[in-house]
Amino acid sequence: MTAIRRERPRLQEPIGALAYDQWMMPDGGAKAGFYRTSTGILVRFYDEADFEISGNGAVRCWPALGAEPRVAESLFTNAIKPMLANHNGGLNLHGSAVANKLGSDWGGIAFLGQSRSGKTTLAGACASAGMAFVTEDVTELKHDDGQTQRRYWLQPKTPELRLFADSAQHLLGGASDRWDEEAKHSALLAPDMAVQDTPVPLRAIFLLGDGSAETVEITSITSQNALSQMLRHCFILDVEDKPRLNAHFARLADLAMAVPCFALDYPREYSALPDAIAAIRAAALKGFPQ
Repeated sequence: MTAIRRERPRLQEPIGALAYDQWMMPDGGAKAGFYRTSTGILVRFYDEADFEISGNGAVRCWPALGAEPRVAESLFTNAIKPMLANHNGGLNLHGSAVANKLGSDWGGIAFLGQSRSGKTTLAGACASAGMAFVTEDVTELKHDDGQTQRRYWLQPKTPELRLFADSAQHLLGGASDRWDEEAKHSALLAPDMAVQDTPVPLRAIFLLGDGSAETVEITSITSQNALSQMLRHCFILDVEDKPRLNAHFARLADLAMAVPCFALDYPREYSALPDAIAAIRAAALKGFPQ
């Protein structure tokens, strides 16, 4: 388990060095910068929190002055931990997941996409439609080597949704009056939403488009195409650590070859969700080996 030492909030003063990597938002703004220090790596989420990661994997966190404490906790859970896990041989991707009856067995369905691409809302809508919620934002996979094929197992996470106010209104029937409409907030699943609380085999991966489609569009894609898209949804701590980067690339390549992958796009309108869910079910079942 990753150890974290929580410090008091502090001003994010200039670091005095160039970032060796940055996380960019879809609108072109920088979400985080990665800097080398004398003791390890500093990950700065601008105006939110600083995380200092030592060579042995210990983490110190300084929330930014004025930032809400929950923001730093969320960043640790949904960014720093999966980065460290991948750095040490794990397989975590930026995505949500549900479980559904496929053939005679239950199978996991993962949705990978950029920030604000609708991953969480889609997972919540699937859970409302009778599927079982597995995870949102971070999709953790573990694998086993069967005699005939490699299987990847989705690891369930805390059964909650991090939603913007409008999505909470649609999926859960309301949002707190105190919610900032420009930020995500955590909410418990609705009582009628099923939860998958044990690992489930991953049977299909859907890579989300940008929402420009006028109708629901799903196409099967090759493992090579899937791999190139998966690379956008990784948690990488050190892009200059070539041995670890190559090892992570190999793990992604194995995943892309082992699991059927689809490109998915649909209008980002709540009225389009039922059609999207029906198409997802049909595509996942078609890709499921009978």
